[in-house]
Amino acid sequence: MSSTGPHTTASESNARNEAPRVLVTDPIDQAGLRRLETAGCDVDVHTDLSNDALRETVSEYDALVVRSGTTLSADVIEASDRLSVIGRAGVGVDNIDIDAVTRQGVLVTNAPTGNTTAVAEHTLALLLSLARDIPTANEALSAGDWEKSSFIGTELSGRTLGVLGFGRIGREVASRAEDLGMEVITHDPYVGEETASAFGATLVDFDDLLERANVISVHVPLTDETYHLLGADEFERLDSDAYLVHPARGGVVDEAALATAVEEGEIAGAAVDVFENEPPAPDNPLLESDDVIVTPHIAAKTDNAMSRVATTIADNVLTALDGDVPESALNAPHTDSIGQTPVELARTLGRLTGELADGAVTAVDVEYQGDIADSDTEPLTATACVGLLDPVLEERVNRVSISRVLEDRDITVTESTTNQSSNFRSMVSLTVETDDGSMRIAGTVTQNDEPYIVRIDGYKVKVRAPDNVIVFYGRDEPGVIGDIGNRLANHDINIAGMYNSRNVVGGETIMVIAVDSPISSELERELHAVENVTDVSAANLT
Repeated sequence: MSSTGPHTTASESNARNEAPRVLVTDPIDQAGLRRLETAGCDVDVHTDLSNDALRETVSEYDALVVRSGTTLSADVIEASDRLSVIGRAGVGVDNIDIDAVTRQGVLVTNAPTGNTTAVAEHTLALLLSLARDIPTANEALSAGDWEKSSFIGTELSGRTLGVLGFGRIGREVASRAEDLGMEVITHDPYVGEETASAFGATLVDFDDLLERANVISVHVPLTDETYHLLGADEFERLDSDAYLVHPARGGVVDEAALATAVEEGEIAGAAVDVFENEPPAPDNPLLESDDVIVTPHIAAKTDNAMSRVATTIADNVLTALDGDVPESALNAPHTDSIGQTPVELARTLGRLTGELADGAVTAVDVEYQGDIADSDTEPLTATACVGLLDPVLEERVNRVSISRVLEDRDITVTESTTNQSSNFRSMVSLTVETDDGSMRIAGTVTQNDEPYIVRIDGYKVKVRAPDNVIVFYGRDEPGVIGDIGNRLANHDINIAGMYNSRNVVGGETIMVIAVDSPISSELERELHAVENVTDVSAANLT
């Protein structure tokens, strides 16, 4: 396996002492802009770019920061090989073509917690306004009409709230509704009964929620599965005194069907903060009904929330520009719970295996033994595969794109875990099958939190995972080590560590030398000429 040349990344820009360039295409709080600028980023704010202008401009930037106002389609994403991260200042990402972004190797991160409180409070504000008809009462009194007897409200205590979608916001709404004396049920196919119960809710299926709830609060993302999730058939199944509150994403609710349901008395009223097309057309029937409260997508807009979202997304972008994966990454596994040393070990195993193995990779097997088997191993496997393939492919290969790269090349990846490890507290073994054979390399993390290579094929070694390494295969004969050392010294190459391993005296041997500097092709040719050396592989593992 051999390298065909690296692609341009933000980390390489940093290595060249260039400030990472960040383009902000939707308004965000100044606190986020200051965070980026203080960290040394070159920040441009252009909130009026057309799709064509964005496509022409994006290639100049390492990062994009957007909100819901910018549509990032495949043609925009594919126009830049430089872009490494997109920060969505908010939660929903239906304005971003995630598949295209992932294929391009661009990480997407959002700020899922920054506006949780704001949206939950707005949800309850809309619900209380519905129950007490506050907007109409305000309008009447402002017009000079004291219609006290016309406004008979409904108490929420004792009612059943059906929370559709039980993520962060749904859970906050549930907790607040319970404090109001409401019974809370929820439907979310990705949540278990224990999680629902912890927030005061009972988990039910979708049909039960429609049958039992007389208030429904919507908190699901917009996907192919949730588009028009609530339509005419669903509204017909609700009680005539039911309310619907919708602060989620436009398109989840069929707006025409909702307007009809309210007009014909199938439900008592609705409150809507989001629309399928924003701003909605003036003739949108939801804008004309006295029994529908509408707000212009403001649930997340409080001073506190906007500041939190902006600084959170700035921090996430900075993390990605530094080469790490933030916790809220949407298309790559993050490594916060694992620690950097196991990640470094996985990357080193991949890079070294790629340098030593001959032929095209057909399968990868990663085995985790000991304590590390209890970790989230997905990021480690992804990192090992990136280390294996990134040096030999022209396209961008990182933890974002690796699953697509493996799929496109029909490379099978398997994982196995066992809590037993005979020699080390933890060990990671990487076996790579190619069309020309196989190669197995193993490593460990010591008690001092240092990564070591401990196996290369059938040989035991012990070398701290280096930046630069030379692996020699040869015959176990006197003088080989001295000859190699002399040739390295002649090129002013300092040895950082060395391990020689043999299975039998006078038989085949392997020697691994960690050095402080990269090896030139000229020196590698000289090392090949050392008597009793049969093969040499020099690798830069950074």
